[in-house]
Amino acid sequence: MQRMRVFAIFCLLLTCLTGCVSVNIGPKKPGRAENVRAGVPDGSFTAIKDTAADQAWQSTKTGNTISYLSECPEPPMSLENLTNESLAVLRDREVVSQDTKFFNARAALETVATGTLDGIAMKTQALVFKRNGCSYLITYTARTVNFDQEVAAYRRFLESFQAP
Repeated sequence: MQRMRVFAIFCLLLTCLTGCVSVNIGPKKPGRAENVRAGVPDGSFTAIKDTAADQAWQSTKTGNTISYLSECPEPPMSLENLTNESLAVLRDREVVSQDTKFFNARAALETVATGTLDGIAMKTQALVFKRNGCSYLITYTARTVNFDQEVAAYRRFLESFQAP
C-alpha cells in the first residue's frame, strides 16, 4: 500500500512538472531590415525569388545577379569576417581587390573576388557594412567573362541603396 502511495505521488509530481517545462531549441533566427530603399537594377535585370537574400535580381541577358541581404541584429563579426563568410561558396577563391570606404554614412568593406562555383569561373563584387544594429551585404555576381557587361548597373544600384 505504501508503494502505491509513493508511486501515485511520483506520477502526480511528474505530471505537474512536465506541464511547467519550457524548452528553447536553438538560437532565434535573425530578422531582416525594414524600410530599406533601393532602386530596381536597370537593364535586363528582373526580380527573382532567393531565400538567401532580402531581394535579388537576375539579368535575362547574361545570368548575372545583383542582391542584398540584411541581418538584424547584426552578428558580432567584423566586416572582414562577414565578407569571408559570404565568399566561402567560391572554390579556389582569390581576392582581386579590397578597399575600405564610406557607404550610407558608415564604414564599409568592398571586395572583388574570383573563384569557381560548380566548376564555372565566377567573379563577384561584395559590399559589407553595418548600420543601426543591422549588417548588410550587397553583391554583384557574374561569370568571369560577363562581369564587365553589367557592372555599371550594379554601381547605379549601389547609388540608390539606402539602409534605414
